[in-house]
Amino acid sequence: MPEKIKTLLIILAPVLAVAAVVFTIIQVQKNQIANIMNSYEYMLESFYREGLVRSKIDYADPVLNQRNVFITTDLDEKQAQTAMRELLYLDTKEPGTAIDLYLDTTGGTGGEMLSTFIHTLESPVNVYALDYCASAGAMVLTSATGRRYAFSTSRIIVHILQPEELDLDDEKYSSINQKYKVTEVFWTTFSKLPEELYGISEERYYNFTPEEALEYGLIDEIITMVD
Repeated sequence: MPEKIKTLLIILAPVLAVAAVVFTIIQVQKNQIANIMNSYEYMLESFYREGLVRSKIDYADPVLNQRNVFITTDLDEKQAQTAMRELLYLDTKEPGTAIDLYLDTTGGTGGEMLSTFIHTLESPVNVYALDYCASAGAMVLTSATGRRYAFSTSRIIVHILQPEELDLDDEKYSSINQKYKVTEVFWTTFSKLPEELYGISEERYYNFTPEEALEYGLIDEIITMVD
């Protein structure tokens, strides 16, 4: 090997060694950062699920900005709050322009809150029952301020609380019967459900086909699925 090349290798050897060490450190740090970020994302998603922080809303989402809001999970307070923020954003952006809300939910505890909130908006809210629209979901569907739609394959399940015969001085009696009265007023206001559905001694779930939902005033229109 020529003497010049040997000399060059001797000079470069420490530099190459240092470069290798630096590269190794960078790779280790990158992996550590990636692991930290993955842990952070997992922790943040856990916080979202537990309701400890607000859910993420992508206000640049083109679907949202086409005035579409989706609820495809349990309709709990956290999900209702997320939907309310999206609806309020769209209502503020273009007041009076219709918003489409799509539902596929087994229900939850956020139905009354979301139903009431919709009526505070200037923009009419059209509600679509995509598939399973039960309990709180049926409340939001029925109380829509715009048009109410169900697909021909949709399942709409109404949950009606019933009064209980308890001691009038019992706080549980007062709470349960007040809740029942609110529920009865809601359904008699927004639907044409028959009177015999009320006053039964236990709470009931009533399963309606889209045709029955149309007959009883739960929806305004059935969207037929086309092959």
